[in-house]
Amino acid sequence: MTDEILRLMDMRREYRHKDMVRYNKEKLQREIKRKIRLANEKWFSDKRIEIEKLQRKHDNFNLHRKVKKDKEERFIFEDCKKLERWKEYIEDLFNDSRIDVGLERVQNGPSITMKEIERAIKTAKTRKAVRLDKIPTEILKLLDVEGKRRLWRLFNEIYEADIIPEMIPFDWLLSTFMALPKKNIQQIRGTYKPNPIRIPEQLRNQRDFIQHADFEKTFDRIQHDKLIEILKNKINDKDLRIIKNLYWNQSANVRLGQSRSEDIEIKRGVRQGYILKTIFEKALSDLPVGVKVNEMPVNNLRYADDCIDCITPGELQCLIKKVTKAYNEYELKLNTAKTKVMVINKTPQIFCS
Repeated sequence: MTDEILRLMDMRREYRHKDMVRYNKEKLQREIKRKIRLANEKWFSDKRIEIEKLQRKHDNFNLHRKVKKDKEERFIFEDCKKLERWKEYIEDLFNDSRIDVGLERVQNGPSITMKEIERAIKTAKTRKAVRLDKIPTEILKLLDVEGKRRLWRLFNEIYEADIIPEMIPFDWLLSTFMALPKKNIQQIRGTYKPNPIRIPEQLRNQRDFIQHADFEKTFDRIQHDKLIEILKNKINDKDLRIIKNLYWNQSANVRLGQSRSEDIEIKRGVRQGYILKTIFEKALSDLPVGVKVNEMPVNNLRYADDCIDCITPGELQCLIKKVTKAYNEYELKLNTAKTKVMVINKTPQIFCS
């Protein structure tokens, strides 16, 4: 709405209270509609020019901030609607029919030692963004013996507590998401991450298959209850309890510019670089297939959510079936667009003259 349109609307409002010629009122109404149509076209034209300018600069970050679609695939430009759309997206992404996993009586688990506190402070990286408590790492590194002792007592109280919400600091349970754009989807090669693979000399005389499996939103799809079931046999009771309580009480909001959305309950997913690898270990490490390198069986190489399966021709279908069954059990979804099979074959080609 421009100032001129608002002024015409005020005039139309006055006409309703005065005995004026009907022709003038209808003429004013048509003029208002015409001005609104022209203003709307100008607004979209200006936005289009701005977006095209960002495209020419290859400024994908600001381009991503300008363009966003709603659920009906319509473009939205207003910040308030963008924030609401991000909130809806996060709610859908992390929503799950999570069940409460009951833990038996906590019996084992060592306490946190003073040496662990000192080592954590010493190895903590500096010049990092602060969390909600606004305490930078540099401050922690300045703590004297008494300050470190207080931290030691605080962490042990939290570690030993059965009721987490009353004991854990609020900022431990709250996360803030920021939307970071991916590369331009039109640049197809940019949507793939190059994963260099060094093939050992021992594989050169074999005809083998390498399947690269890529998971879709892996870190966001991990179910908390199944994660706890896997960890029960891998970590002590106290570690299991605090992990369970942290995940069952966490929430998050979305920040866009200077605005934040309402808090959203997080019912599934783990943080990237966290304990996700235990699921892949359980799903793949015991499969009796693979290739031999120096008489040692090698069946899969893993890094975060990327997985490379090394198999022989006869084992390819068997491995795919077992991996698919494991993925379905943990409700993980393969990204078929990025899941590929590479054939390694050194058989020489025969040419006839």
